[in-house]
Amino acid sequence: METRKGYLTICSDDGLEVYGEFIDGLWEQENTAGGPNHIISATPSDGTLETFRRLEVDGVDHVTYSFESHGYHYGGHARLLALEPEGAPPLVRIETGEAPQRA
Repeated sequence: METRKGYLTICSDDGLEVYGEFIDGLWEQENTAGGPNHIISATPSDGTLETFRRLEVDGVDHVTYSFESHGYHYGGHARLLALEPEGAPPLVRIETGEAPQRA
């Protein structure tokens, strides 16, 4: 699968609260011994970064998302990954073992 770029929205697991919207979403596939993982990442603004830091402290790790790329809309449930350590460019990252489903 080729890397896709697009618009990413990450919401609460029930889909009622928007945690962040990103114009620079990047969807990549990693092949692991357990099968493919789909990683979607984006660069947060300062305010959005604080929201995701709060979510991490609060133990939130399941989210829903939508990803729009090349005129197609994908979405599903994913696991919220830990933020990159201090010093690295901060990235919000989500992961799913299932390929995002076209909506």
